[in-house]
Amino acid sequence: MNVDRVYLEYKELAKRLAAMDKLCFAEEAMNYKEWLKVTRVDVVPIIVCAWQGDIEALSIVNTDFRGMTVARYAARIGYLYSIAVIPEARRTGLGERMVQKELACLKELGCVLVQAHTRTENEASQKMLAKCGFSPIQYVTDFYDDMEDAILWSRIL
Repeated sequence: MNVDRVYLEYKELAKRLAAMDKLCFAEEAMNYKEWLKVTRVDVVPIIVCAWQGDIEALSIVNTDFRGMTVARYAARIGYLYSIAVIPEARRTGLGERMVQKELACLKELGCVLVQAHTRTENEASQKMLAKCGFSPIQYVTDFYDDMEDAILWSRIL
């Protein structure tokens, strides 16, 4: 299984992120237009993917794709924007591997702190963030568009 940073043009990136979200999150998925807003900013997001086979074969729509993380950064603070693993690859340690690679990329870019958020009901994500060295710092009510609460997490690099 390959886990590494990938570089894509923002429109292609938004297309792949929307497809990935649909595979991983179904009803909570962000669409292309929503991801386009994320990828068209001044600071290009850091994308880490997991796939099988050659990098040339990497495609969200084929069976080689396994997961993706998206991070942003500013003022030496990183933010894990999205962590997604396809259902059949969950609970294999893949999310943790991708987050660790994302953390290494953020540290290389000069970040000293990384933050993330999880839905309060997503216990698997919470356990994974804790294994990656994150600590919960705040409970936020009505954080998501569907009014679900969130837990904010932080980790010093």
